[in-house]
Amino acid sequence: MKNYCIIPARKNSKRIKNKNSKNFCGKPIIQWPIEQAIKSKKFDKIFVYTDDIKIKKLYKKKKNIIIINRNSKCASDFTPVLKSIRTCIKEILKLYARPKNICYILPTAVLLKHIYLTKSYNLFIKSKKKFCFAVTNFSYPIQRSFTLKNNKISMIMKNSKLRRSQDLAKVYHDAGMFYWGNTEAYQKKIEMYSKETLPFKISNHKTIDIDDKNDWNNAIVKFKYLKNSLF
Repeated sequence: MKNYCIIPARKNSKRIKNKNSKNFCGKPIIQWPIEQAIKSKKFDKIFVYTDDIKIKKLYKKKKNIIIINRNSKCASDFTPVLKSIRTCIKEILKLYARPKNICYILPTAVLLKHIYLTKSYNLFIKSKKKFCFAVTNFSYPIQRSFTLKNNKISMIMKNSKLRRSQDLAKVYHDAGMFYWGNTEAYQKKIEMYSKETLPFKISNHKTIDIDDKNDWNNAIVKFKYLKNSLF
């Protein structure tokens, strides 16, 4: 059973300049998830889908990495990741054998560990679902969240204002790490946020989505703390 890995990495990052190739704890940030993908031993081929010249130069001569050129239409601020991935799959299938499954991994998934990929893949295959991706719970009940306007607090869910936090349902979100899916499901545009998806839970202190400089600094703290942790 063939499995391919795709790591999409566009160059035009607005909030953190050159985020996907920026040095993170001694290596280009994209190198950390690449190493975990290799260590998982779950992929026949690993593709880096990019329009970034710096990233292309870094991996052009790497035997275990294949560069797929990403055109400008798939690298704008408004291009959905899944649309970009589907375009990449089309390009891959022009040159290589069709895989059974594809996993795309975010280039800034610095807290990813190969054991996550291994365990989630085994559960994914056993479940016979179309997709499987990492999820994590919000660290605080979102039912107790509020907005601030003109320095005034306004509860979003007013009926939860007086409820104890332990009585509120735990709510989850995308962990921003990896997304297993069978190739057919990607191509047919099957909805990922549905009963067709198996969630793979990861504790929220072991995940982070890097969008701005504050996230970047928090990621460094978490990375150093978790560096020698297995799971």
